[in-house]
Amino acid sequence: MAQSLPQFVAERRPTWDALADLLRRFGSGSLAAAEVDELDRLYRRCAADLAHARVQYPGTEASLFLNQLVARAYAQVYGERPARWAAVKRFYFESFPAAFYAERRFFYAAWSLLILGGWLGAAGALFHPELANALVPPELRQHISEGRMWTDSILEVMPPALLSAKVLTNNLGVAFTTFVGGLLGGLGTVLALVINGLELGSVTALCLQRGMAPDFLSFVCAHGLVELSMVCLAGQAGLVLASALIAPGRLSRGEALRARGRIGVQILLGGAPLLAAIGFVEGFISPGDLFPGPVRAAVGLSLATILYAYLYSFGRKAAPRV
Repeated sequence: MAQSLPQFVAERRPTWDALADLLRRFGSGSLAAAEVDELDRLYRRCAADLAHARVQYPGTEASLFLNQLVARAYAQVYGERPARWAAVKRFYFESFPAAFYAERRFFYAAWSLLILGGWLGAAGALFHPELANALVPPELRQHISEGRMWTDSILEVMPPALLSAKVLTNNLGVAFTTFVGGLLGGLGTVLALVINGLELGSVTALCLQRGMAPDFLSFVCAHGLVELSMVCLAGQAGLVLASALIAPGRLSRGEALRARGRIGVQILLGGAPLLAAIGFVEGFISPGDLFPGPVRAAVGLSLATILYAYLYSFGRKAAPRV
């Protein structure tokens, strides 16, 4: 027996009212990222209700109301949106920092793994030189063995713009590899972080052995901390993915992976423009003699302060209240 119109309205009305409320707030630009997804879900449910009402209750007030509601929702959800800048602004001032802050324990874990790799790499280079031979590229070992920085002549063979592009490409590759490693239950992410730490620790130890610490620190101080932070953001995103596979909770692993994957992608994409910025610094400021060491140190400290102030202040403000 078909459901009566009053029963249909009573059962579905809360969904209609919820959609109408979200549409009203959507127009004023006050929706959070999760509520935009909810708006799309409610729109689809109301569209299904409209199709049902047109067949079972044609010409009724309920059918006319649904027709207007769904048309309004379609125009706002799928219509042309001139305010794309508002969506970008919402992502970088709400969605990305909120995702970072809510999952910050994985960021701390990524930093811990990177630092662990660094200590192991440094110890290996100091006490087992054959390990450094395996981790440090031959060109770098050659320069270090001769007591000269490999960055001394880099600008003679590669202009700053090309160097920046090369650094950006390399950093994007490292970030993506670290992120997708989460799909291996986190093993790929953990290995990527530890291996990056091993390489950095080995190079640092070799420079210390050759008395090149001041030159090495002068080179890395402008970009190093922020660049490593970007690697750890990618590691955080990968560990978020891994958590969906290892501890999905009440969801199936597929459902958890979709939900957690969205968060991981937000973190990864949020850090991508920062990689471009740090590539510029590493190409134009870090190498050569144009900028003295104190200026480079000031640039590096300022960039790191801005980055962490942004992540934590906006993240704390936008993160969901528990």
